Amino acid sequence: MKYRTINKPKYVSKDRYFIAIEEVVSILSKMPEVKSIYRIGNINNPGISDIDLLVIFKSNKYLTNDIRSQLSEQSKYLYTHQLFGISEDQLEDSLNFSLYHNFEFIFGEKFSLLDHRPKVNQNIQEQIALEYLVKLYVSLSIQIQTRVIKLRSFLLEANAVKFDLEILNIENSKLKHLVKKVTDLRNNWFDNKNAENELISLFSEFYEELKIALEELSKHYFLHVQKCGKIQISRGVELDDNSKLELNFRNKIPVVLPLIPNKYTSLYFRIWNRFSTLKLGLPLKKIEPNTLYQQKVDYEIKALSFYNLCNNSFIPLKSPLILVNK
Repeated sequence: MKYRTINKPKYVSKDRYFIAIEEVVSILSKMPEVKSIYRIGNINNPGISDIDLLVIFKSNKYLTNDIRSQLSEQSKYLYTHQLFGISEDQLEDSLNFSLYHNFEFIFGEKFSLLDHRPKVNQNIQEQIALEYLVKLYVSLSIQIQTRVIKLRSFLLEANAVKFDLEILNIENSKLKHLVKKVTDLRNNWFDNKNAENELISLFSEFYEELKIALEELSKHYFLHVQKCGKIQISRGVELDDNSKLELNFRNKIPVVLPLIPNKYTSLYFRIWNRFSTLKLGLPLKKIEPNTLYQQKVDYEIKALSFYNLCNNSFIPLKSPLILVNK
């Protein structure tokens, strides 16, 4: 199967990352609503790695400013999404119901919780890891259907799969081997002139192995949800209860990629997404009251409410899969 590619990595020096961080800090440090700023994760592969900043707001305070839109074009490239944002009142819950770690203090008041974050319950870890794999499966399914690979996104997301496989105790799988191959390509991307072709050549196999892993996981795990009916998890993507993994597309526009000039591939990808729908079936289980799963949902409802208050300008510190009513 022939693919086109978008979202191609371009080399950026590590020093440029710190300039981009300072650019954000110079804006937010003047805002009285902001209590602290932390960086999440490391810059292991300059030009591919993105910057994840967490903004902690004072109680009952928030901002609606779209910080990313105020940055230089070079800095926007390093911030692949909006900043993370949370009220200080929700910080402890966020650490109990998310897997983010490796917080580095940047500005404001230090939080000892972030230096020694609590261990997340194993059942909750498994739920979150499963949610990440489902989210990735949806994303890669769209790329398979459109025959357009988002290169940098795939390099970032595939690398994170190794943590999900570890949590779900998937030790000896072909998927784990493919994750390592993608990670190796990522580590040598700018030195390997054939890296893009090598990544394209394993993309379909990676997708099929992810599907096989999810099919096997669906025999032993449920997605714990508020209700077992249809759930709109993102625009054009619907999740429903099913005894096994099942995926169906409904395309309102035909796949005509060979007729599209290369320079319009990104536009084609966006239009295809806008006018297509995806229905995903997986085993779901309604959450019992007074359980950790219910506490996770309660936190996510609050986090999404805060996200709405911020005019969608600061991403909640939670799994990217939305399984609750906003």
